[in-house]
Amino acid sequence: MKKCLFVLLFTATFLCSCTTTKYYSLADTYWQKYGNATKNEIYRSFGVPTRTVSMDNGEYVLVYERYETSTTTNSYSNTNANANATVGSYYSTDQTYANVYGNSNNYSGSNTRTSNNRYFTEFYMNKNDRCYSLRTTDTYGKKEIDSGTTLYAIISTVLVGGALIWLFSAK
Repeated sequence: MKKCLFVLLFTATFLCSCTTTKYYSLADTYWQKYGNATKNEIYRSFGVPTRTVSMDNGEYVLVYERYETSTTTNSYSNTNANANATVGSYYSTDQTYANVYGNSNNYSGSNTRTSNNRYFTEFYMNKNDRCYSLRTTDTYGKKEIDSGTTLYAIISTVLVGGALIWLFSAK
């Protein structure tokens, strides 16, 4: 019976891990809120832009950006040590001998990777100070159930449960 409980607990844990986090762009949300918005409305929400880029015909772009640098270092080391000792005596004398050999090798190193990422939101403004387009790299994460994995987990739970019931009812 303890085995049965362990298998059911393991299967329940597997069922709980069928969710993943997916990331979606905020461009549609921003467009619904700031499409045709004035420069002042955007300033009230986002603050003063990082920079403003002038374009033709009095149009301009309000650029909100941030840069992030992340560094990852992976280190490794490996040590090999070998030793060999031989003790013996000569056949016809009272002399003994001992030979000791040893070596060791140490390997170590590291790998460092640095990445620079630019995150931005750009509001394209016409000469009347109204937003007519935007681009962004902003995202939001949402936990979603992976239906394929969930279906596989349910089928395996039914099969394992049926096998356990059959196994214990046969005794």
